[in-house]
Amino acid sequence: MVSTTSKLPREGEIDPITLDAWLERMAAPRPDGTRERLSRALELLRECCAAQDLSPDPLGRPLFLPLIHTADILADLKLDADSLIAALLSEAPACSELGADILASQFGPVVEHLVSDLAKLEAPIRGGSLNAGPGHFENLRRLLLGLVKDVRALLIVLARRLELMRVLKRLPDEEQRRRIAVETRE
Repeated sequence: MVSTTSKLPREGEIDPITLDAWLERMAAPRPDGTRERLSRALELLRECCAAQDLSPDPLGRPLFLPLIHTADILADLKLDADSLIAALLSEAPACSELGADILASQFGPVVEHLVSDLAKLEAPIRGGSLNAGPGHFENLRRLLLGLVKDVRALLIVLARRLELMRVLKRLPDEEQRRRIAVETRE
């Protein structure tokens, strides 16, 4: 079951003590070396967010925090370390410093493939091709399932949408809330 409460802040910065406790909680049920890999992924995520002008989430929060919340949701679902790392680095294709070769060399080919699958899955959402009408959804579903090599990529996308839905009520713009809710439903 996915927890509805988290000790992570919803806005602002994560203090080092909270982040360290989160890393410990993520690594505890997973193999040795997981904490170091997650820590390295967080470091790269921070660098990527600082170096690039990545689009913030709809609330204007830097992507660092929502991506950590996404990994937290996946941890509650008992997904493996590669899935958590891929969730943290899912914006890597938008960051010129983090190419596929760097992801593969630092985190392995599984993480690199998951991040690649995530980019393929999120392209229709970002491109607005989800607005084609009801008959289009079955074809889109088949296309998305055909694009990914690993179902964990779908779970990561769903966790990202869940994180977005959890903060949706804080958006001041009703039209933006409605658009995001319809995108999530579809």
